Amino acid sequence: PYPNKTVMLLDIIDNLPQLHLSTSQLHIFLWLLHELGLCNVPSYDTSHDIQKTLHDKCRNEPIPYKSTAGNIFYVNDIHQSISRILFFFYSKHLQFYPEDTGGNAISEVWQANRWKEFDPSDLTPMFSHGHRQFYINEVTQLHDGRMVLPRNLIKYKNELCSDCSVVSISPVCPLERITTSSFQYNYEDIIYTDCNPPVMPNPLHSLAEGDDLFVIMIPLWGDDVSGNKSKQYNKHINIYMENSSLPGQLLQQEYFVWFVSTSPNATSPEQFSALHDQIKYVSVSAFCLLY
Repeated sequence: PYPNKTVMLLDIIDNLPQLHLSTSQLHIFLWLLHELGLCNVPSYDTSHDIQKTLHDKCRNEPIPYKSTAGNIFYVNDIHQSISRILFFFYSKHLQFYPEDTGGNAISEVWQANRWKEFDPSDLTPMFSHGHRQFYINEVTQLHDGRMVLPRNLIKYKNELCSDCSVVSISPVCPLERITTSSFQYNYEDIIYTDCNPPVMPNPLHSLAEGDDLFVIMIPLWGDDVSGNKSKQYNKHINIYMENSSLPGQLLQQEYFVWFVSTSPNATSPEQFSALHDQIKYVSVSAFCLLY
């Protein structure tokens, strides 16, 4: 969307979250670039017009909600926020699978038992290797020719592993004579138990539509703050979120805490109700699942 690289870099510098440039500072910066004889340096007005055009084209429009109590408030579209995660500069640090430390010290959330308590289908259910996608609960052939049924995906000793059930294929099934008094359940009984074989192919294929499918863990929380910079107290209820698939060292930085919504009237449960509606939509229609 930028006319040249110079304009792109100027826009990035002028919009750094933790380093806001004043109008005077930006004027001096542009004057310095002109004096150095650099090409394609825009004027301040041109730079401002380009930023406005980009903002109108790429911004996230907040979604209006009206709670059951009649309070009107606006919520950022967390679907759009999460969809950009994989394109940020820190995407290489994202962790999508639980990790087994083998009894060693735990330092990250994905190493704790909480992630392992989820059903494997609620976590990231696939990985890509070369041009192939491998899903859990789908028969897979190993290099040695054996067939296995991956039940989960978990990192162990810095490698992605899976606890698998070995599938045995026999063209001739040997017969074993068993007394009928040993029979316990018939076909109708068995199909209503929890031991049904997994559906293949994995139903999540239709959700991904050929793309890689990732589950992003997003904790949400609320906090009451003063809405004024002055000493006068003006209570607002704010809702925030963060990406817990990132290392804890990064999550300690303010940059990785994302603002979701605020209201002086709507309570936290009212705002969380609106987020619940967004989460239900994302979990059945988007390329990423949200929990």
